[in-house]
Amino acid sequence: MTRGRFEQQIVWMYSDDLARHAAFYEEVMGLPLIADQGACRIFRVSPDGCLGLCDTAGRPRGTDGFLFTFLVADLAATRADLAARGVRFETPPGGAGGPGVHSHFFRDPQGYWLEIQALADLG
Repeated sequence: MTRGRFEQQIVWMYSDDLARHAAFYEEVMGLPLIADQGACRIFRVSPDGCLGLCDTAGRPRGTDGFLFTFLVADLAATRADLAARGVRFETPPGGAGGPGVHSHFFRDPQGYWLEIQALADLG
């Protein structure tokens, strides 16, 4: 069986306050809104990646076991920009990580863990 290439992907997060949650990703994180489906909103993260937020009845609750990582070229500049927009980081200014990995962690308004990370080699 032949299967076509996956064109894009969406990672979904659930929300108790969709307006506030969506405003964080649009205004603070600077992600463009590409679809407003009423109870769900989809944002462009990269050319092939999207983030979806949804507030629907009967959905799973809680934020445990979830981490969304944004890979960036300039970690210090991205941290400074997000801090200026009100993001409170859980890691010190020097960041965290092991050999070749440098990152900073923070939470969105719903409590989901987010990370900005710079890798020594994205190849």
